[in-house]
Amino acid sequence: MSRFFPFLLIVALVSAAAAGEKQKVRLTVKGMTCNGCVRTIRNGVKNLDGIEKVNVRLQDKMVEVEFDSSRISPQNIQEEIKKMGYKPTLLKADDPDKIEGTKRTGNTEKPNPH
Repeated sequence: MSRFFPFLLIVALVSAAAAGEKQKVRLTVKGMTCNGCVRTIRNGVKNLDGIEKVNVRLQDKMVEVEFDSSRISPQNIQEEIKKMGYKPTLLKADDPDKIEGTKRTGNTEKPNPH
C-alpha cells in the first residue's frame, strides 16, 4: 500500500487545485449611503457560498470581493447585492478606476431607503 501513497497524494493535490480558482471582482454600488449600508452589503455578501473576502468602502461606493470561481460567479454576487436594494455595477478589468454614479462623475444619486 505504501507504493500507492505518492500516487494518491498527487491525485489529491491535483483535485484540490482544480476545485476552484480565487478571483477578485470590483463593483460600484449606487444607493450605498451610510455605515448601515456597508454592514448590510458586507454581511450579505460574505455569507454567500464561495466568498473568501469582502471589502466595502462607503467613500467611493466600492465593493471588492475575493471568491472561489468554481462556487460563485461575479454575476451571482451582483444579483445578490441587487436583492439587498442597491444598484451594483461590475467594473471591467481594463477600467479599474471607473466609478459610475458617484461624485467623481458629477452624477447625483438617490439615497437607498432603509
